[in-house]
Amino acid sequence: MGSRLPPPDWWATASGQQDGLPVIYRYRQNRPNAADYRDYPHALRVRWGYDRQRRSGLPPADVNDAQRDFEAAIEPLGDCAAGYLMLVLTGNGRKEWIYYIRDLDAWLDQFNACLEDHEPYPIVLDDWPDPDWSTWQRFTDSVLASQDPGRQSSAATL
Repeated sequence: MGSRLPPPDWWATASGQQDGLPVIYRYRQNRPNAADYRDYPHALRVRWGYDRQRRSGLPPADVNDAQRDFEAAIEPLGDCAAGYLMLVLTGNGRKEWIYYIRDLDAWLDQFNACLEDHEPYPIVLDDWPDPDWSTWQRFTDSVLASQDPGRQSSAATL
């Protein structure tokens, strides 16, 4: 009897438009193999807004450089016991990182520790209960539906 292997932990990209402006998505195609998603019941969004009138809604070079520095600093939080980064979107005047986390306070402690040597970034964090990972699932369903017009989707715009 053969055993079924879990799906690979692959990232993919997609693109679309919101308000007539391009939006680029980077997302995990599957839930992480090492995680039981029920252990990560909180969705957390890190949002960095910028002027959407410049560069067709994409970040200007200086903002993009700062966002790369920020993302490098918090990279350890994207695939660890505290949480998983599942989706990143860039465009229409903002960049957002969507995480699923185990414990909000513990994750925020680690987040602050990662950034302790950095100047403050212009970010806003918000979280909500999402034990079924429905935010991420709606997004991945919408990508699949766009690739297969016959597939039904419960997609919602992030």
